[in-house]
Amino acid sequence: VVGEFFATLGLGLGYAGSKDYFKAIDYYQQALLLAPQMGNQQEIAVLLGIAEAYNLLKSYPQSIEYYQLILIFLSRLSNREAEMFTLVNLGSVYSQQKDYSKAKECYEQIVLLAQQTGTRDMEMVALARLGSTNAKLGCKPQAVELYEQTLPIAKELGEYKREIAVLISLVSLYSEQQRYSQLFASLIRLAFKHWLVIPIFIGLLLALALIGIFYVIISVIIWGLAALFLSLVVTFILWQVFKTLQKSQDQGA
Repeated sequence: VVGEFFATLGLGLGYAGSKDYFKAIDYYQQALLLAPQMGNQQEIAVLLGIAEAYNLLKSYPQSIEYYQLILIFLSRLSNREAEMFTLVNLGSVYSQQKDYSKAKECYEQIVLLAQQTGTRDMEMVALARLGSTNAKLGCKPQAVELYEQTLPIAKELGEYKREIAVLISLVSLYSEQQRYSQLFASLIRLAFKHWLVIPIFIGLLLALALIGIFYVIISVIIWGLAALFLSLVVTFILWQVFKTLQKSQDQGA
Protein backbone atom coordinates (compact mmCIF):
# COMPACT_ATOMS: atom_id res chain seq x y z
CA VAL A 1 0.00 0.00 0.00
CA VAL A 2 2.82 2.39 0.91
CA GLY A 3 4.57 1.88 -2.42
CA GLU A 4 1.32 2.22 -4.38
CA PHE A 5 0.39 5.39 -2.50
CA PHE A 6 3.69 7.17 -3.11
CA ALA A 7 3.83 6.01 -6.75
CA THR A 8 0.34 7.37 -7.41
CA LEU A 9 1.05 10.59 -5.53
CA GLY A 10 4.31 10.98 -7.46
CA LEU A 11 2.45 10.66 -10.77
CA GLY A 12 -0.01 13.30 -9.62
CA LEU A 13 2.82 15.66 -8.71
CA GLY A 14 4.52 14.95 -12.03
CA TYR A 15 1.45 15.81 -14.08
CA ALA A 16 0.85 18.90 -11.95
CA GLY A 17 4.46 19.94 -12.66
CA SER A 18 3.84 19.59 -16.39
CA LYS A 19 0.58 21.58 -15.99
CA ASP A 20 -1.69 18.69 -16.95
CA TYR A 21 -3.96 19.33 -14.00
CA PHE A 22 -6.82 17.04 -15.07
CA LYS A 23 -4.52 13.99 -15.05
CA ALA A 24 -2.92 15.23 -11.84
CA ILE A 25 -6.35 15.30 -10.18
CA ASP A 26 -7.09 11.76 -11.41
CA TYR A 27 -3.94 10.41 -9.74
CA TYR A 28 -4.48 12.50 -6.61
CA GLN A 29 -7.98 11.03 -6.29
CA GLN A 30 -6.51 7.51 -6.54
CA ALA A 31 -3.92 8.42 -3.90
CA LEU A 32 -6.68 9.84 -1.70
CA LEU A 33 -8.35 6.39 -1.51
CA LEU A 34 -5.11 5.00 -0.05
CA ALA A 35 -4.28 8.04 2.11
CA PRO A 36 -6.34 7.10 5.24
CA GLN A 37 -3.95 4.16 5.74
CA MET A 38 -0.97 6.53 5.54
CA GLY A 39 -1.98 8.97 8.29
CA ASN A 40 -3.41 12.47 8.48
CA GLN A 41 -0.34 14.31 7.14
CA GLN A 42 -0.31 12.35 3.88
CA GLU A 43 -4.07 12.73 3.46
CA ILE A 44 -3.73 16.52 3.92
CA ALA A 45 -0.89 16.59 1.35
CA VAL A 46 -3.13 14.87 -1.24
CA LEU A 47 -6.08 17.16 -0.50
CA LEU A 48 -3.77 20.16 -0.86
CA GLY A 49 -2.62 18.91 -4.27
CA ILE A 50 -6.25 18.55 -5.44
CA ALA A 51 -7.23 22.00 -4.09
CA GLU A 52 -4.28 23.67 -5.84
CA ALA A 53 -4.94 21.84 -9.12
CA TYR A 54 -8.60 22.93 -9.15
CA ASN A 55 -7.51 26.49 -8.32
CA LEU A 56 -5.09 26.53 -11.27
CA LEU A 57 -7.92 25.23 -13.49
CA LYS A 58 -10.05 28.14 -12.17
CA SER A 59 -12.56 25.62 -10.83
CA TYR A 60 -12.97 27.69 -7.71
CA PRO A 61 -15.96 25.97 -6.03
CA GLN A 62 -14.13 22.60 -6.11
CA SER A 63 -10.90 24.22 -4.87
CA ILE A 64 -12.77 25.84 -1.99
CA GLU A 65 -14.39 22.51 -1.08
CA TYR A 66 -10.99 20.81 -0.72
CA TYR A 67 -9.40 23.69 1.18
CA GLN A 68 -12.29 23.52 3.63
CA LEU A 69 -11.72 19.77 4.07
CA ILE A 70 -8.05 20.50 4.82
CA LEU A 71 -9.08 23.05 7.46
CA ILE A 72 -11.25 20.44 9.19
CA PHE A 73 -8.26 18.06 9.41
CA LEU A 74 -5.92 20.81 10.62
CA SER A 75 -8.31 22.01 13.34
CA ARG A 76 -8.40 18.45 14.70
CA LEU A 77 -4.59 18.31 14.69
CA SER A 78 -4.30 21.81 16.22
CA ASN A 79 -1.76 22.69 13.54
CA ARG A 80 -2.19 26.47 13.66
CA GLU A 81 0.63 27.32 11.27
CA ALA A 82 -0.68 25.05 8.51
CA GLU A 83 -4.19 26.30 9.24
CA MET A 84 -3.07 29.90 8.62
CA PHE A 85 -1.35 29.01 5.34
CA THR A 86 -4.48 27.17 4.18
CA LEU A 87 -6.67 30.15 5.09
CA VAL A 88 -4.37 32.40 3.04
CA ASN A 89 -4.88 30.11 0.03
CA LEU A 90 -8.63 29.89 0.63
CA GLY A 91 -8.91 33.67 0.93
CA SER A 92 -6.99 34.01 -2.32
CA VAL A 93 -9.44 31.68 -4.11
CA TYR A 94 -12.41 33.66 -2.78
CA SER A 95 -10.75 36.87 -4.00
CA GLN A 96 -10.20 35.37 -7.46
CA GLN A 97 -13.92 34.68 -7.76
CA LYS A 98 -14.58 38.19 -6.36
CA ASP A 99 -16.26 36.93 -3.19
CA TYR A 100 -14.48 39.55 -1.09
CA SER A 101 -16.70 39.14 1.99
CA LYS A 102 -15.66 35.48 2.32
CA ALA A 103 -12.02 36.39 1.65
CA LYS A 104 -12.26 38.99 4.42
CA GLU A 105 -13.51 36.33 6.86
CA CYS A 106 -10.50 34.13 6.04
CA TYR A 107 -7.99 36.93 6.60
CA GLU A 108 -9.69 37.97 9.86
CA GLN A 109 -9.31 34.39 11.13
CA ILE A 110 -5.62 34.47 10.23
CA VAL A 111 -5.10 37.72 12.15
CA LEU A 112 -6.67 36.15 15.28
CA LEU A 113 -4.61 32.95 14.95
CA ALA A 114 -1.41 34.90 14.26
CA GLN A 115 -1.92 37.11 17.31
CA GLN A 116 -2.64 34.07 19.50
CA THR A 117 0.49 32.27 18.34
CA GLY A 118 2.72 35.36 17.98
CA THR A 119 3.29 34.63 14.29
CA ARG A 120 4.17 38.16 13.15
CA ASP A 121 4.84 37.33 9.49
CA MET A 122 1.39 35.78 9.04
CA GLU A 123 -0.20 38.68 10.91
CA MET A 124 1.50 41.08 8.47
CA VAL A 125 0.33 39.10 5.41
CA ALA A 126 -3.24 38.87 6.71
CA LEU A 127 -3.46 42.58 7.62
CA ALA A 128 -2.14 43.59 4.18
CA ARG A 129 -4.65 41.31 2.45
CA LEU A 130 -7.43 42.59 4.70
CA GLY A 131 -6.51 46.12 3.67
CA SER A 132 -6.69 45.21 -0.02
CA THR A 133 -9.97 43.33 0.45
CA ASN A 134 -11.60 46.20 2.37
CA ALA A 135 -10.51 48.61 -0.39
CA LYS A 136 -12.20 46.36 -2.97
CA LEU A 137 -15.35 46.29 -0.82
CA GLY A 138 -15.32 50.11 -0.82
CA CYS A 139 -14.41 50.35 2.88
CA LYS A 140 -11.55 52.79 2.27
CA PRO A 141 -11.09 54.18 5.84
CA GLN A 142 -10.84 50.61 7.20
CA ALA A 143 -8.38 49.73 4.43
CA VAL A 144 -6.17 52.68 5.42
CA GLU A 145 -6.28 51.65 9.09
CA LEU A 146 -5.29 48.06 8.25
CA TYR A 147 -2.43 49.14 5.97
CA GLU A 148 -1.20 51.47 8.71
CA GLN A 149 -1.18 48.50 11.12
CA THR A 150 0.79 46.47 8.56
CA LEU A 151 3.64 48.99 8.16
CA PRO A 152 5.29 48.71 11.60
CA ILE A 153 5.23 44.89 11.41
CA ALA A 154 6.80 44.96 7.93
CA LYS A 155 9.48 47.32 9.23
CA GLU A 156 10.07 45.16 12.31
CA LEU A 157 10.51 42.02 10.16
CA GLY A 158 12.66 43.81 7.57
CA GLU A 159 10.08 43.05 4.88
CA TYR A 160 11.32 45.76 2.52
CA LYS A 161 9.16 44.86 -0.52
CA ARG A 162 6.01 44.48 1.58
CA GLU A 163 6.60 47.89 3.14
CA ILE A 164 6.92 49.51 -0.30
CA ALA A 165 3.78 47.73 -1.58
CA VAL A 166 1.75 48.90 1.44
CA LEU A 167 3.04 52.48 1.11
CA ILE A 168 2.04 52.54 -2.57
CA SER A 169 -1.47 51.34 -1.62
CA LEU A 170 -1.67 54.00 1.10
CA VAL A 171 -0.59 56.75 -1.33
CA SER A 172 -3.48 55.79 -3.61
CA LEU A 173 -6.01 55.74 -0.76
CA TYR A 174 -4.76 59.01 0.79
CA SER A 175 -5.08 60.65 -2.63
CA GLU A 176 -8.68 59.45 -3.02
CA GLN A 177 -9.56 60.72 0.47
CA GLN A 178 -7.71 64.04 -0.09
CA ARG A 179 -5.50 63.41 2.96
CA TYR A 180 -2.59 65.34 1.50
CA SER A 181 -0.35 65.55 4.58
CA GLN A 182 -0.35 61.74 4.92
CA LEU A 183 0.04 61.44 1.14
CA PHE A 184 3.22 63.52 1.08
CA ALA A 185 4.57 61.80 4.21
CA SER A 186 4.10 58.42 2.52
CA LEU A 187 5.70 59.64 -0.71
CA ILE A 188 8.75 60.92 1.19
CA ARG A 189 9.00 57.60 3.03
CA LEU A 190 8.75 55.79 -0.30
CA ALA A 191 11.46 57.98 -1.79
CA PHE A 192 13.83 56.87 0.97
CA LYS A 193 12.81 53.23 0.58
CA HIS A 194 13.23 52.93 -3.18
CA TRP A 195 15.22 55.13 -5.54
CA LEU A 196 12.75 54.51 -8.39
CA VAL A 197 10.11 56.39 -6.44
CA ILE A 198 12.20 59.59 -6.43
CA PRO A 199 11.44 60.45 -10.10
CA ILE A 200 7.75 59.76 -9.41
CA PHE A 201 7.88 62.06 -6.39
CA ILE A 202 9.60 64.81 -8.41
CA GLY A 203 7.08 64.33 -11.23
CA LEU A 204 4.20 64.68 -8.79
CA LEU A 205 5.68 67.88 -7.36
CA LEU A 206 6.10 69.29 -10.90
CA ALA A 207 2.53 68.31 -11.72
CA LEU A 208 1.26 70.05 -8.59
CA ALA A 209 3.39 73.13 -9.45
CA LEU A 210 1.90 73.23 -12.96
CA ILE A 211 -1.60 72.91 -11.52
CA GLY A 212 -0.80 75.79 -9.16
CA ILE A 213 0.48 77.95 -12.04
CA PHE A 214 -2.61 77.09 -14.08
CA TYR A 215 -4.88 78.18 -11.24
CA VAL A 216 -2.89 81.41 -10.83
CA ILE A 217 -3.28 82.16 -14.55
CA ILE A 218 -7.00 81.36 -14.41
CA SER A 219 -7.36 83.53 -11.31
CA VAL A 220 -5.56 86.44 -13.03
CA ILE A 221 -7.81 86.09 -16.09
CA ILE A 222 -10.95 85.95 -13.93
CA TRP A 223 -9.90 88.98 -11.87
CA GLY A 224 -8.89 90.80 -15.06
CA LEU A 225 -12.29 90.15 -16.63
CA ALA A 226 -14.01 91.20 -13.41
CA ALA A 227 -12.00 94.47 -13.37
CA LEU A 228 -12.82 95.10 -17.04
CA PHE A 229 -16.52 94.53 -16.40
CA LEU A 230 -16.41 96.80 -13.37
CA SER A 231 -14.65 99.54 -15.34
CA LEU A 232 -17.29 99.28 -18.08
CA VAL A 233 -20.06 99.58 -15.50
CA VAL A 234 -18.40 102.61 -13.88
CA THR A 235 -17.82 104.19 -17.33
CA PHE A 236 -21.47 103.66 -18.24
CA ILE A 237 -22.65 105.23 -14.96
CA LEU A 238 -20.33 108.20 -15.39
CA TRP A 239 -21.52 108.63 -18.99
CA GLN A 240 -25.13 108.66 -17.83
CA VAL A 241 -24.30 111.19 -15.11
CA PHE A 242 -22.48 113.36 -17.67
CA LYS A 243 -25.45 113.21 -20.07
CA THR A 244 -27.86 114.16 -17.26
CA LEU A 245 -25.70 117.12 -16.23
CA GLN A 246 -25.35 118.25 -19.85
CA LYS A 247 -29.14 118.06 -20.32
CA SER A 248 -29.69 120.14 -17.16
CA GLN A 249 -27.27 122.80 -18.39
CA ASP A 250 -29.01 122.96 -21.79
CA GLN A 251 -32.40 123.44 -20.09
CA GLY A 252 -30.94 126.13 -17.77
CA ALA A 253 -29.56 128.00 -20.77
